[in-house]
Amino acid sequence: MKQLSFLKPAICTAFLSAVFILCPLLGACYTILSFCTFALYGIDKRRAVQKKYRIPERLLLLLSLAGGWIGAYLGSKVFRHKTAKKRFILMFRLAAACHTVANIILIHYFYPLDLIVKIG
Repeated sequence: MKQLSFLKPAICTAFLSAVFILCPLLGACYTILSFCTFALYGIDKRRAVQKKYRIPERLLLLLSLAGGWIGAYLGSKVFRHKTAKKRFILMFRLAAACHTVANIILIHYFYPLDLIVKIG
């Protein structure tokens, strides 16, 4: 299992790169939201360790659903944060899956397959 630990971040990076190439504005939005979400995971982890006021899980999930799921995934792995809560992980995975499917549908709708083949 440890040999495949690089695969998920590589898939996230490839997804973000593909979206950025096909639709730069959407890719820029994802990048900004991902950086913000990643930073909030770090801040929330620091607050958890210091036993201070925490960032609500609802906000973290909302940012993931809005497009920052790549930053949320990387933040959870880097900071080892929100990895034990099964309900949170399930909701996060559902948000990421919905977002990925929606992007595939949008890319297919706005960029037909013959255009993608010509680009490639």
